[in-house]
Amino acid sequence: MFKEKRGYYIFYLVFLFFLMYIFSPLVSLSIMKDGNALSTYIAILLPFPISLLIFFPLFYRLTPEDGKGLFKIEGSGFSLYPFFSTFIIFLLFSSISLIAEDGLMVNDERPSLILAYFLVTLFLVFFQAVSEELMYRILIYRAVGSKRFAVVLSSLFFMLMHLGNNEFTSSDQKWLMLIYYFLSGLFLMALALISNGFEAPIAFHYANNIFALGIENQKGDGASIPTEAIFLNQSNLDIARSLLILSGIFAIAFLNLALWRKRENGKEKEKER
Repeated sequence: MFKEKRGYYIFYLVFLFFLMYIFSPLVSLSIMKDGNALSTYIAILLPFPISLLIFFPLFYRLTPEDGKGLFKIEGSGFSLYPFFSTFIIFLLFSSISLIAEDGLMVNDERPSLILAYFLVTLFLVFFQAVSEELMYRILIYRAVGSKRFAVVLSSLFFMLMHLGNNEFTSSDQKWLMLIYYFLSGLFLMALALISNGFEAPIAFHYANNIFALGIENQKGDGASIPTEAIFLNQSNLDIARSLLILSGIFAIAFLNLALWRKRENGKEKEKER
């Protein structure tokens, strides 16, 4: 079904890129004119919901029959178990990893300001995760039509689109950062393939950004986006350690989804008998 509409998905990919990185940021900046730090943070994240508000009506108008299967490799619907289980696994094991973190300090800013940042993160970062998963993985997979090529291409695209991040430009281990971004892209696509849908990558992406922006952020130039997170890390970002933690969390999430998919397949076979 999707192969017959490859042209549509190439158009959607280009259109969403335009919305996320050109049109919506201009709209966001015109809305958030107040120059304080929290307003600037909101202005950075606001393009994502704006982009989705424009993208989805066009998508459902042009290809309404594809809507139910947009978040699936095969089939239709949106499975809650891969989303919530992956979300919980990421936040749980990332929080445990804080115990061994060097240079960690509790943010001494006003609690009301920290809470405001956290609530903004919790709400707007969800739209960021959905938008970026749409562009980096879902639309590329639909446009390419080949699983193997889509895995490599989406991972490369994911890596390239993060090269402007502060954490990359300020890092003295740029080659490790490139490996980190590329492997992150591979991990997320692997979660999609094992669970037959993009719910788990969205949850993984969402939980990662909540943790990085709302729970523990780097202090100074190492932060991808400066925020008043609950904890601030004063030490330099250890890419090798981050990659090790990411790999461990991915392995647990992958095993969990593989077992879930096995149970689901077993239930389907029982129904067919």
